[in-house]
Amino acid sequence: MSVAEATGWLAPLAARVLDVLDAAGPQTENTAFLAHGHIHLPLTVDANRATYLRVAAQSTMVPWAVPAVSLILTITGTVALEMYEEATGLAGGHPRYARTFRPEQVFTVHPGTLCATESSLDAVQVLVSVPPQFEAADKVVGEEHAATVEKARRALGQVAAGMAGDGR
Repeated sequence: MSVAEATGWLAPLAARVLDVLDAAGPQTENTAFLAHGHIHLPLTVDANRATYLRVAAQSTMVPWAVPAVSLILTITGTVALEMYEEATGLAGGHPRYARTFRPEQVFTVHPGTLCATESSLDAVQVLVSVPPQFEAADKVVGEEHAATVEKARRALGQVAAGMAGDGR
């Protein structure tokens, strides 16, 4: 595969995700939730997977136990990932693995993994979970929901137009 074939895919993907978000419309308000420092806007949910647009709500390291195989694609901003073998490593701040992901980078985590993530405040990501097992902790509605959708639309639109900085 040439470099030309391996690049340039994020802008069309962002445009497609924006289309899906727009098609979902206001119905995401009934199912949007806050978890792990991100507001999750459901894009699709079926019997085999759930797909969310994750928008950073805070920029602090937030631990979470992974309930299902999850793939996270960074569209804008950055996300720092730390993985721990056991809870004592988390409590002591000693990750087994740590890395920061930028736009166009993907990572997966598996059930039972104890990890922590911290996203930059401009971060927008796609999360796919198989099977769909994320629990909606705190519902996001009203003005907070509208502001989150607008933030996501703006970020996706900039990437689709090729204008977003990617931190590189």
